[in-house]
Amino acid sequence: MTQLSQIQVADLLNRAHPLWLVDLDLSGVSLRNADLKNSDLSGTKLIGTDLSGAELVGARMEGADLSKAILIGAKLMYTKLQTANLEGANFNGALMTGAILVGANLRNANFRDATLLDVNMEGAIYGNTIMPNGSIR
Repeated sequence: MTQLSQIQVADLLNRAHPLWLVDLDLSGVSLRNADLKNSDLSGTKLIGTDLSGAELVGARMEGADLSKAILIGAKLMYTKLQTANLEGANFNGALMTGAILVGANLRNANFRDATLLDVNMEGAIYGNTIMPNGSIR
């Protein structure tokens, strides 16, 4: 898996979209407000990555590792997150209408004030997960 520097990531983000970022290591990189609509980030490591305000509409993120990622106010409508590791991720205020989280690890994730309309969470793994209304599942 290739680890990219912040400069390499900035170069990638300026290329034609959608982006193909499969199986990369983008852990700890700042992707605040990044335009990643319809991009493929399947299997990518995004551990602790700041994706606050990012546009991830229609992105493919199957099997991605977003543990402890920051997605405050991110737009994840119709994003595919099957079997993704979302443990400890912060989705506070994220828009996730139509997202697919089948089999995803949601332990210790924070979805407070997130919009989870028509989200498929079948088979998701919960444990101390904060739901939009503040309840813990």
